[in-house]
Order: sequence, then C-alpha cells, then structure tokens
Amino acid sequence: MQTQDIKMIMKLLSLTINEKLDEIKYQGDISDLGNEVGYCLGKVLHMSKQDTNDFITGLKHGISLTNGTH
Repeated sequence: MQTQDIKMIMKLLSLTINEKLDEIKYQGDISDLGNEVGYCLGKVLHMSKQDTNDFITGLKHGISLTNGTH
C-alpha cells in the first residue's frame, strides 16, 4: 500500500463532489449516494482492485468509529 497526500486528495474529492452536485437531478437511496461518491473518487484517483478493497476497508472502519460498532 503506497502512502498518499490525504489532505490534497480530500480537497480534490471535495471539489469534484461539489461540481457533481450541479448535475444530480434525482432522488435516490444510499446505494445511489455510494455510486455518486464512488464516481467522484474514481475521477480523482485511479485505483487498482487492491486499492479499492483497501479503501472500502478504511471506509467501514471510519463508519464504525462514528456509529459505536468499533
């Protein structure tokens, strides 16, 4: 696993999500949210299958820190 400039990536992701907000014209469920965030992340980073798995693991860990399941 290679280290990344997380602050820079988060800034780019934030800008990409902000731009995407203007395009979204529908109501959706949590999987739609995941799709839109994933699309934006894919625009910022080109990730391998392993990178994607590592990201999902980190995402689950971050969620567990906020919902009391950690």
